[in-house]
Amino acid sequence: MAGEQAETPAPSKTRRNRAGVGSVWVLVVALVGLSTWMLLGVGGTEDGDKVVQREPVPVRVETELSQERVYQRQLRLDGDARPADRVTVVAARGGFVTVVPPAQGELVAPGELLLALDATKFEAALETLEATLDRRSQALARAQDLRREGISTATQLEEAEAALAEAESNAVQSRLAVERSEVRAPIAGRLISRLPTPGSYVTGETELGEIIDQSRSIVVADVPQTDIGSLRIGMDASVAFATGQERTGRISFIASAATPASRTFPIEVEVENANLSVPTGITAELTVNTGEDTAHFVNSATLTLSPDGARGLKLVEQGNVVSFVTVDVLEAAADGIWVTGLPPEARIITVGQGFVSDGDIVETRASEHATVANRP
Repeated sequence: MAGEQAETPAPSKTRRNRAGVGSVWVLVVALVGLSTWMLLGVGGTEDGDKVVQREPVPVRVETELSQERVYQRQLRLDGDARPADRVTVVAARGGFVTVVPPAQGELVAPGELLLALDATKFEAALETLEATLDRRSQALARAQDLRREGISTATQLEEAEAALAEAESNAVQSRLAVERSEVRAPIAGRLISRLPTPGSYVTGETELGEIIDQSRSIVVADVPQTDIGSLRIGMDASVAFATGQERTGRISFIASAATPASRTFPIEVEVENANLSVPTGITAELTVNTGEDTAHFVNSATLTLSPDGARGLKLVEQGNVVSFVTVDVLEAAADGIWVTGLPPEARIITVGQGFVSDGDIVETRASEHATVANRP
């Protein structure tokens, strides 16, 4: 009967909570057991009563045996070529040009006529003065004869001598005026200026042009103050000009005082240029050998940094133990770098250095790509 059926009581909330908590504890116990089994069971013996520790597998790296070599220390400088001598041509006096001068760019010899000025009035004056000089010379000779005969006085003789001296002085001045009508080359070289043409008038003491002596080139460069102590006058220097020409010269001058603005020391290297093939003003690169040292030539890719930022190389030493050695870079070339700080013979890690640390034990094999300096 509907009224007689007993209602089934609903499970209480407290009973449901207890069931859930029990399930959670079961899951936790299972996870702990699984973890313990993974930690202790894997790698153990068959009876599970001992844990076997596996040895770490050494990293495999490639190495290259590097030998210490002689390193030629070199100082490289940028400079420019200048003529051995440069002279400005000046007209000693003014006048009209009467002779066609050499063309700009021509080679001239010492004493060669460059310019002639109209000297008509000076030549006429010189003729008059030379005639006067001749007359007074004769008058002095007569006065000397009369004086010896006792006919003239000493005063008359002195007057004749003074007159002759005056005539000689005037004649010398007139000759100089004529000579100054000609402008001649003071040195052998190339005329690099255009001179006035016939009919032009030039003023006295006017600069007319320049002559440069290119038989020797002087390459001028500035040396940093940190390197000036390694140079001496007379040292050889290789010079490579921008034209592709190469010469060997010698240091002929070293400044004893630095340029205030740059703190560099000017030097000059003298280079023979007998065929005049090196133009004036072009740039040049100087290379001066300043001494020898010992160093290793290595691939720049083998450089690495220590944890504290020091630059060095990783070596493999006795027992295949990795060792980090700090180095100093002397020079960088296109195919490698020169470094110091390594022992005379060093086994350098060339591949895999980024995966090992100081003190690691590694497996090694010879590198297939040796640097240029260490190739057999």
